[in-house]
Amino acid sequence: MWRLLESSDLLIGQYSLAGNHPEIPAYRLDNDHYFVGALRLSPQSEEITTIATIATGGGSYNPLLRKPVAQIAVASIFEAFQSTSTNEIVLAFKEGFDLASRRIAPLESSATCAALAIKGHKLYLGNVGDCRIFLIRHGQVQQVSITHTLAEALIEGGHATVEDLENPTSIYDGWTPTRMLGYEELCKPDFRLRLRDDESDEQALAHQGLELKSNDGIVVCSGGVFWHWKSPHRWQLFEKYFLKPIGDSQKTVEQFVHAVRDQGGFHSLTVVMLQIP
Repeated sequence: MWRLLESSDLLIGQYSLAGNHPEIPAYRLDNDHYFVGALRLSPQSEEITTIATIATGGGSYNPLLRKPVAQIAVASIFEAFQSTSTNEIVLAFKEGFDLASRRIAPLESSATCAALAIKGHKLYLGNVGDCRIFLIRHGQVQQVSITHTLAEALIEGGHATVEDLENPTSIYDGWTPTRMLGYEELCKPDFRLRLRDDESDEQALAHQGLELKSNDGIVVCSGGVFWHWKSPHRWQLFEKYFLKPIGDSQKTVEQFVHAVRDQGGFHSLTVVMLQIP
């Protein structure tokens, strides 16, 4: 059984802001939830595993359910993870996503969710929807999770370009998630860990357990942070705060989130950064 620790062996920054818009009630925009924790299999084990999960609730006729379903998603991931062994991390994530979806379905709501674990400096991840996980290495960034929106499916399939979809007349609501917890036909988790855009699915799946290096950073963002994929202004902010030597992970994350808000990001904004010392 996992034992929750007071601290991780990683450098961690974590910050969340509820959405803010002058014409939308605040309760409709407070729909993110997250958890970061360090665990050890037993008191005798020296190896630490750090997990981070971010979920965004949505898709409900009752907007008051958006925050609770995000909390259900995060709690379900952690609950499944607690019952696993060190060699079954991806399986634990799958069980956690399935458990979350079953619990959310009766509420006629949905959530998107990204989860990762760093065990002995090896990276494992899973994703459902439009939360995003990035690897920062040697001053370069790669989105390693797969995001599920209609727009990105069209781009990945070669049917449209980013420029096409930046034109609001070219596609209707193309940034809505196409995979969501709470819907049996849409809740399939994605365990591809993509290091290059031209990789096959088999290659991406084989990267689970990726060996992280000193000074590598992993950044997890809720869907509201990159509402429009590869928005040049948002990417400029990301590069400004994360593609440089980072002395204080917490300060960096807080500054980035507030910069996104100042840029007009009115959705809930949650960012977690895990850095290898």
